[in-house]
Amino acid sequence: MWIGVSVYLTRTAIDRTLADLTSMRARGSLLVTDHGDPETVTGTHPLIGARRTARLVRRRGEPWRTALSRTELTHALNAVGFSVRDHARVPELAKRYAPNGRPWCFTDDWLGVLNAESLP
Repeated sequence: MWIGVSVYLTRTAIDRTLADLTSMRARGSLLVTDHGDPETVTGTHPLIGARRTARLVRRRGEPWRTALSRTELTHALNAVGFSVRDHARVPELAKRYAPNGRPWCFTDDWLGVLNAESLP
């Protein structure tokens, strides 16, 4: 599980971490990771929640550095021997897992989660 980490890293650090995972993984290993829309880092996302969250973490001294699109993250995972099995964005995750279909959080559509499996 690698959730809430990559946005604070540079692209180089993300690629190095994924390469390190490659050396430790067993066939069939699963990796769950998240990604945000690239506009969250630049502060130009059309959703106010994305802009507010980016501003908040920046004020706390932990600015987001990198947000990979689904396509970019998929390519990065493929490059180190992982294949994406599932992808869902926040609205879809809320539909899947919210009790009685009533999410307890905002379901703004600017984040996604990938489930990837290590290939032989």
